[in-house]
Formats: sequence, structure tokens, C-alpha cells
Amino acid sequence: MIFPAYRRWRPSVCLATFCLVAAAGCASAPARNFLDTEGPRFAGSFRAGGPTRARAVAINEDPTFSVASYNIKFGEEPDNALETLRNGGLDDVDLLLLQEMTLAATVRIAGSLGFEYVYYPATIHPASGQEFGVAILSPWPIRDDHKIVLPDFVDSRDPAAKVAATGIAWIRGIPVGVVNVHLQLGLSPEQTQEQIRTIVDCTFSERCENPEAPLLSRVSYVVVAGDLNTSNRGKKRAADAILTAAGLRQVPGIGRTFKYLFFGLGKLDHIYTSPTLEVEESGHVRGFFATGSDHHPIYARLRFNGELPQPWQGFALEDPPRPPEAPPRCCRGTYQP
Repeated sequence: MIFPAYRRWRPSVCLATFCLVAAAGCASAPARNFLDTEGPRFAGSFRAGGPTRARAVAINEDPTFSVASYNIKFGEEPDNALETLRNGGLDDVDLLLLQEMTLAATVRIAGSLGFEYVYYPATIHPASGQEFGVAILSPWPIRDDHKIVLPDFVDSRDPAAKVAATGIAWIRGIPVGVVNVHLQLGLSPEQTQEQIRTIVDCTFSERCENPEAPLLSRVSYVVVAGDLNTSNRGKKRAADAILTAAGLRQVPGIGRTFKYLFFGLGKLDHIYTSPTLEVEESGHVRGFFATGSDHHPIYARLRFNGELPQPWQGFALEDPPRPPEAPPRCCRGTYQP
């Protein structure tokens, strides 16, 4: 098995759905949401050397890569999350998508793994009083990243805005489109579809407020992953209908990803891919105590289909630009709590 299972499983205590909604339900202060598509944005790199890393294997020798997604509850325990990733063999993936992250937790994990990162906070969450957003991490260069602001449903139990992040990860020189998703908690199936449709429209069509849409128009390989908050079958079917209509395929075999929901209700996290990628292995890393989150990390090993382009063709060698000291707009590259 490529990713050895991390099993520290003990008889579980049923905490019911309280654990799923506690963070949102116990919050009394309003969230401070960042609804500007330009930011805040943070990017940096802990990669050693150039893009052709010493550990790299030529793409024609091994046309596969690995992806993992992990909702790290409020980004509160990055060290425990790192330990979970290491024990599950996920500390050396080619693409790591994180949700519920703070900037400090993002930098901690990226620095420990030697990865590049792009981070978009969506809000100051009322339950934690800290940034709350999504991050794309990779040992490979990340370029052309964007933020997608999702429709905010005030009747949801979740007061915090949600965003998706897109980008292109140049995995062993092959451009792979990436979408990191975190949907709002407590949505109806119809609302779930609306948030997913916003992501699909911005990523694959021009039906989007972002003037640069479609954001992933020039890549042949796409991975969409994250926390879709599909806590029942109706929401799962709603999300799946939009994503499959967009030509994506769900990675099978992920299993239950939330610790405290059972009987088929804990499948909150998912991975979807373009048909140009074949699934070789998939699953989740099981743990219960001191894992850094109430979610299990999920993973897949994917194989490039068909004839591959010349590696690094069209890649800009310069490092991603650092955030400007005096950005022309209020938020991009800056953040004041």
C-alpha cells in the first residue's frame, strides 16, 4: 500500500452531531468576512532549490502523483496534524489541500514539509477569533492562484463566509489545475448546489464575477477536493450532480471522513478529478485521539492518462511574487486582525 494506514483506533464514544455543529452553534459574535475576490492572500515557499527537486522521478518513468485533503479544525493543532500526516504517509504528497486554516498553521505545516503555499482566509471566525480559510500546499511550484467567494446563506447554522481557492501546481513539470473547496455548514441540498455551481462556473466557464474566468481554462488535468459538508445523502447527491455535469469524476473508496458521524452520515470530504486522471489508490487515514482535527485526512494516487506534454513547457521560472508592501487595494497581501 502506498500510504500505510495509521490506526490508533479505540472504541468510539458517540458524540452525535453535536460535535459537527458546536463550532458554529456556540459562536455568538458575528463573523468578519473577507468578500473581496482579491484577498487577503498570502503566499510563500519553503522549497529547497529549484522546481526540479532532487527527489523527482522523471514523469515518463512514473506518470503518477499523490494528493491529500485535510480539514484541520480551526487550524488549532498543526503539530498533531503534521504527526497524523506523517504516520499516514501523507507528508510527502505532491499536493496537499487544507481547510479551516489560520495563516500561522499554514506556515507551520508548509515549513515543516518544505512546501510552497498559497493561503486565502475567508473570515475571522467568531468561534476562534482567528483567520479561517483554505490553503494549497505543494513541493512543486504553485502559479495562477485565485480566490472564489461562495454565496453566503445567512439562514445557515454557519455564520462564517466560505471560499474556494484555485491554482496550477506544476507537478514534476506537468500543470495540474487545483480547486480547494470548503462549503458552508448546514446548507440545504439546493444551497449546496448553488455553492458548487459558483465554483464550477468560475473554474470552467465565464459565468463568474471574476474577469479572468474560466480560471483553469488552459490545463488538461484537474483535481477538486476538500470539505463539502455533505452530511446527508441529499447534499451528497446535489454536489455530485453539479460536479459530474461539469465532467468531473468522484474518486471512490474515500470512506467516512468525520469522526463523530456514523451510519453513512460522515462522508463530508471528497476528491473529484478530470477524466484525464485515473485513480490508482484512495482512502482516508484513520485516527481518533490527538490527530489535530475532527476530520480524517483523505488521499488518492492518480495517474496521468494519454500523451503528456513536455515537462515545464510554458512554466515561468521565477518564484511566485511576494505580497506587495503597499497593495493598491485594501486586502491583497495584507491582513490586519
